[in-house]
Amino acid sequence: NSVERSSLLPFHTFFDGDHRPILIDFNGEKLFGDPSFEIQRQKSRGLKLKDPRVVDQYLDILGKQLQYHKIFDKVESLNDTSEAKEWTDKNVQAYEKIDSILLECSRHADR
Repeated sequence: NSVERSSLLPFHTFFDGDHRPILIDFNGEKLFGDPSFEIQRQKSRGLKLKDPRVVDQYLDILGKQLQYHKIFDKVESLNDTSEAKEWTDKNVQAYEKIDSILLECSRHADR
């Protein structure tokens, strides 16, 4: 038996429905046949929202990156294409590229 502990929580614990949540703690080695790995904590972000100097610096760097990559022009062009109902697979690729650039700009500004 791979169940080590279990618990039945009261009604309305998480939702307003009439279901009772069940928690089950499994032994990973017994359940999967090999040891399970400890879940790693996510790295904390460098951006501290309570420090206005850090936020201003982040926004300044991010704004410069967005201008450098002409993100606002690219988004406006895609928006015009969408409103004209001329959306194609090429536009989907352009949209995904913008998404990747936004992520990289955010990471760059967060250093």
